[in-house]
Amino acid sequence: MFCLADEVEPELFAEELEVSIPVARIAKGLAVVGQAGTEEQELLEAEEPLQLFWQGRQPEAGSPERLLVERLASRGLLLEPFDRAGVGLGEVYRLTKGDGGGDMSGDVVG
Repeated sequence: MFCLADEVEPELFAEELEVSIPVARIAKGLAVVGQAGTEEQELLEAEEPLQLFWQGRQPEAGSPERLLVERLASRGLLLEPFDRAGVGLGEVYRLTKGDGGGDMSGDVVG
């Protein structure tokens, strides 16, 4: 599971939630973000360098989780879902701004 490091505090997974799957907070390579003592930082050299802050240990080499991370990173897709969600939210709020109710049944996106 991935989340944005600038939106999720490092203490969330260290002190408040217990998860049984690998969890990492993602930040762009030059971003300055906090890190919990229970997180292991990984620097990914890709087209866009990224930092991963794994809760506990990062997935082992050859594991399905590690292979997924490597494939997503090699294609520049680790941040893509977050970017896409931001665009979608921007569209929704642009379409509903000032319409008074948020009913978009007659709106056309184009």
